[in-house]
Amino acid sequence: MQILGTEQEAADLMHRCQRIEVNAGDIVVRAGDAGDSMHFILDGRVGVMIPAGEGRTTRVRSLGRYTTIGEMGLVTRALRNATIQAEVASILYVLSADQFEALKADNPALAKSS
Repeated sequence: MQILGTEQEAADLMHRCQRIEVNAGDIVVRAGDAGDSMHFILDGRVGVMIPAGEGRTTRVRSLGRYTTIGEMGLVTRALRNATIQAEVASILYVLSADQFEALKADNPALAKSS
């Protein structure tokens, strides 16, 4: 499935994102934090951990390049239900809630496919 219809739409979306680099072991988002952004994994791998009680977490899956994290939280503004931790050095692009709102105003069709 192709989410972005044109190179221009891809460029518009990437222009609104912040590029971040994380090291293995770095926490990208924590369970309980505000769902105020989504992340695109350009390169690397992250683990998805859910709270397991008594301050522990359980890794439920890994996500690799070209996947997204946190899109539902960005839309619903619900609290994060998982902690995301880099398993290896990774490059991510972050779309903030403010940029998502600007995207919806400027390009409603692109915002619906994001």
